[in-house]
Amino acid sequence: MNYLSVILSLCLVGALAGCQADVAAPPKPATVSIRTASMDAWHRGVTAAQAGRHDDALAAYTNAIDIDDRNFHALADKGLLLSLEGRYQEGESYLTRALAIAPDSIAVHYNCAIHYKLQDRLDEAADEFRFVLAAQPQHAWSLYGLATIAADRGDTEPALQYLAQAVAADAATAEAARTQAHFDGMRDLPRFRALVNP
Repeated sequence: MNYLSVILSLCLVGALAGCQADVAAPPKPATVSIRTASMDAWHRGVTAAQAGRHDDALAAYTNAIDIDDRNFHALADKGLLLSLEGRYQEGESYLTRALAIAPDSIAVHYNCAIHYKLQDRLDEAADEFRFVLAAQPQHAWSLYGLATIAADRGDTEPALQYLAQAVAADAATAEAARTQAHFDGMRDLPRFRALVNP
């Protein structure tokens, strides 16, 4: 599913800068910090989820949470993955925990939007997509999410407006629109065809 591949493609990048040859590097710690170990486990979960190995991803997210129960990344991604498997109540419990820890996290709110959308809780999903867009107006997959909600409700004009913004932000959304059933009712419209077949 496109939503999952998008949200699970998030990763952290570390860089070292300003090192000088005549300055001795600090000694490596004897043990890895709890936070680092938890994030490493979360990264393993993301990698497994991207590869379609959902059982491995769930195990890695669980490991990350066991190490650090405040790792909202792992909580939110485990919650979404459970929801994608139809385990909505369990998924929502993890998402709620993630929100309590990181109420302003765009990634957590996006996962919540997908969680609600999977259950056809469209008003709640739309609110979460709008939260993301308030912080990041060009978030392509939130724009796409609003387009699909409008399309599912038969609101053609808003659906096309949101879809146009989504495609402008990320052309991958056009591919999703070409293949997903949300837009079956507008496939013959010239504006839709122009958007998804540039």
